[in-house]
Amino acid sequence: MATALPDAVQAYARLCRYGEQFPQSDRSITPMNGVNYRLPGETTMRTARVDDYALAGVGKVFVGTPTLRSALMQRGAAVGPLTELHQIIADIFRVDKKIYEGEPVPLIMGFSGYGTARPSYALDARNMVRILEHLQRIKRLPALICDGAVSDGIPGLSSVLAARYGVPSLGYAPLEGLSDIGPHTYLGVRFETYRERLKLVGLTADLIFALPGAQGCIDECVHAAEGGSVVLLVAARNRTYSENSLPTRYWKIPQLVKARGEGRFVVCDDIRFLTARVDEAVEAAQRAATANNSYNRRQRLEALGQYLR
Repeated sequence: MATALPDAVQAYARLCRYGEQFPQSDRSITPMNGVNYRLPGETTMRTARVDDYALAGVGKVFVGTPTLRSALMQRGAAVGPLTELHQIIADIFRVDKKIYEGEPVPLIMGFSGYGTARPSYALDARNMVRILEHLQRIKRLPALICDGAVSDGIPGLSSVLAARYGVPSLGYAPLEGLSDIGPHTYLGVRFETYRERLKLVGLTADLIFALPGAQGCIDECVHAAEGGSVVLLVAARNRTYSENSLPTRYWKIPQLVKARGEGRFVVCDDIRFLTARVDEAVEAAQRAATANNSYNRRQRLEALGQYLR
């Protein structure tokens, strides 16, 4: 008999302690014959594999090919076209309506950071809870929370906490990553590799909360900054970070330096002031989302339309 997926409380506790929602032994990873991809530098095709265990916790999967659609439907998944996901985002962006600068609008927020299992994520989890509790208190919980779809680390906490606070979650997974997915409200499957799909989180989110992370986190934040969105980096001064992590490198990255000068890259280096920095980032995201009749969002939605089809 298959093990039931953990509930939000169980998943959160395990993520804090071990960095994973459930043991690897609970996964049920199977090949999807006919669904193939190639990694950079390789000449042979690989067969995509999916975790049927975690797939059972996904509300709806959005895909771009009939072969992938068929393979997932055979596993009992609810499947729709990527264009439907694009419409879900468009409905939140409300670019078809006249919006005045500063007018309160629903925001899409994302979490970015390390996505691998390691002990312990307890400190990052507490900071994420503080962020969401504050957003709930000021009545600014997002309309959607997006992340990189994996079940471990910061993305795993993202979807688990989204469920706790009653916010729909969207994970973006490449073919390479379908064996590592976690439960989400929505799962968008696009591109072949993790590196390719990083741009989707950056383009979708009005505001990204960046916890400690390395190149993948950096790329998501750069895509967000280039698209006119806002990033809040949570990196306390009293923690030690690796030399390739966002907290130690952001001041050398031109796109993030430029965004900081424009008030769209906010740094919280003292957790005592986290809620104040959240307020600052939300206000900046609100301005960016509504400036010039939502020009920023129109541009991002158009860019997403090139991929979600």
